[in-house]
Amino acid sequence: MKAEESILIERLKKGERTAFNELYGIFWAPLVNYAELIVGDENADDVVQEVFVRIWVGRDKLRILVVGLVIFLLSGIACLFIRNITALILVSCILGIGAGMIIPLSTGLVVAYFTGEYRVRQLGYSSSINNLTLVLATALSGYLANIDWHLSFLVYTLPPATRCATKRSIARSSSDSWRSTFSSPTPH
Repeated sequence: MKAEESILIERLKKGERTAFNELYGIFWAPLVNYAELIVGDENADDVVQEVFVRIWVGRDKLRILVVGLVIFLLSGIACLFIRNITALILVSCILGIGAGMIIPLSTGLVVAYFTGEYRVRQLGYSSSINNLTLVLATALSGYLANIDWHLSFLVYTLPPATRCATKRSIARSSSDSWRSTFSSPTPH
């Protein structure tokens, strides 16, 4: 992804309509070309239009996700340093607010963007990943608590750390490879 496009996406997250319009102008034709390969000429415009509508409507969900992740991360890190049980309980409640903003959103996104059998499969994957993560986090937390009880709170840094690692991995992948796929001429 080009730096200009990353900036536009950041502006879109803030709700700027002009950023959305610029992204629309950049990606409309390549996405229509790609959609024509999948759904045919007669439906490609409608499919791409639906994608852009969902992006615009869902921009607030992005904001909720970012705020939830920040609350979750900061309160999780704060738990590492708190020595007072009352303060620890209070910060844990705040951490729960962050988790409450994040966890339902993932299910909501699956329901909003997938249909039929594929939706059911994605909800199953999401549930499996959530439960496996809870089991692993509990085991890791117990292990860390044996070293020092404060270290058990390091598990709360895993979701943001995973997001950062994923973001870096995506950034390192070839951004031009997908662009060449989207802009390839439509076979007729």
